[in-house]
Amino acid sequence: MKKLALLLIMLATGCTDPDGAAKVLSDNGFTKIKTGGYAWLSCGSKDDIYRTEFTATSPNGSLVRGAVCKGIWKGSTIRFE
Repeated sequence: MKKLALLLIMLATGCTDPDGAAKVLSDNGFTKIKTGGYAWLSCGSKDDIYRTEFTATSPNGSLVRGAVCKGIWKGSTIRFE
Protein backbone atom coordinates (compact mmCIF):
# COMPACT_ATOMS: atom_id res chain seq x y z
CA MET A 1 0.00 0.00 0.00
CA LYS A 2 2.85 2.40 0.80
CA LYS A 3 4.44 1.69 -2.59
CA LEU A 4 1.19 2.49 -4.38
CA ALA A 5 0.82 5.76 -2.48
CA LEU A 6 4.41 6.70 -3.29
CA LEU A 7 3.89 5.89 -6.97
CA LEU A 8 0.76 8.05 -7.13
CA ILE A 9 2.55 10.96 -5.48
CA MET A 10 5.49 10.64 -7.86
CA LEU A 11 3.19 10.54 -10.89
CA ALA A 12 1.23 13.58 -9.78
CA THR A 13 4.27 15.70 -8.97
CA GLY A 14 6.55 14.39 -11.70
CA CYS A 15 4.25 15.48 -14.52
CA THR A 16 4.94 19.18 -14.27
CA ASP A 17 7.65 21.13 -16.02
CA PRO A 18 7.97 24.47 -14.20
CA ASP A 19 11.17 25.52 -15.98
CA GLY A 20 9.79 24.63 -19.41
CA ALA A 21 6.49 26.37 -18.69
CA ALA A 22 8.25 29.53 -17.49
CA LYS A 23 10.39 29.57 -20.66
CA VAL A 24 7.35 29.20 -22.94
CA LEU A 25 5.51 31.97 -21.11
CA SER A 26 8.55 34.26 -21.09
CA ASP A 27 9.14 33.65 -24.81
CA ASN A 28 5.54 34.75 -25.42
CA GLY A 29 5.91 38.04 -23.53
CA PHE A 30 4.55 37.10 -20.11
CA THR A 31 6.21 38.50 -16.99
CA LYS A 32 5.95 37.96 -13.21
CA ILE A 33 5.54 34.23 -13.86
CA LYS A 34 4.71 31.92 -10.95
CA THR A 35 4.33 28.23 -11.71
CA GLY A 36 2.29 25.89 -9.58
CA GLY A 37 1.52 22.22 -9.45
CA TYR A 38 -0.18 19.76 -11.74
CA ALA A 39 -3.12 21.20 -13.70
CA TRP A 40 -5.60 18.33 -13.39
CA LEU A 41 -8.42 19.65 -15.59
CA SER A 42 -6.80 22.38 -17.69
CA CYS A 43 -5.41 20.38 -20.61
CA GLY A 44 -7.71 18.66 -23.07
CA SER A 45 -5.45 16.31 -25.00
CA LYS A 46 -4.64 12.83 -23.75
CA ASP A 47 -1.19 13.38 -25.29
CA ASP A 48 -0.38 16.16 -22.79
CA ILE A 49 2.05 14.64 -20.31
CA TYR A 50 3.21 17.84 -18.61
CA ARG A 51 0.43 20.05 -17.21
CA THR A 52 1.83 22.97 -15.24
CA GLU A 53 -0.38 25.62 -13.59
CA PHE A 54 0.73 29.25 -13.71
CA THR A 55 -0.17 32.84 -12.92
CA ALA A 56 1.51 35.64 -14.83
CA THR A 57 1.16 39.12 -16.21
CA SER A 58 0.21 39.06 -19.89
CA PRO A 59 1.92 41.25 -22.51
CA ASN A 60 -0.96 43.77 -22.22
CA GLY A 61 -0.60 43.99 -18.41
CA SER A 62 -3.50 41.78 -17.29
CA LEU A 63 -3.14 39.15 -14.58
CA VAL A 64 -3.86 35.72 -16.09
CA ARG A 65 -4.12 32.16 -14.76
CA GLY A 66 -3.92 28.94 -16.69
CA ALA A 67 -1.75 25.99 -17.59
CA VAL A 68 1.05 25.15 -19.98
CA CYS A 69 0.36 21.76 -21.57
CA LYS A 70 3.10 19.78 -23.27
CA GLY A 71 3.42 16.34 -24.83
CA ILE A 72 6.41 14.31 -25.91
CA TRP A 73 5.74 14.58 -29.65
CA LYS A 74 4.22 18.07 -29.69
CA GLY A 75 5.08 21.54 -28.56
CA SER A 76 3.67 23.48 -25.63
CA THR A 77 0.20 25.01 -25.52
CA ILE A 78 -0.78 27.88 -23.23
CA ARG A 79 -4.34 27.49 -21.94
CA PHE A 80 -6.14 30.17 -19.92
CA GLU A 81 -8.82 29.78 -17.26
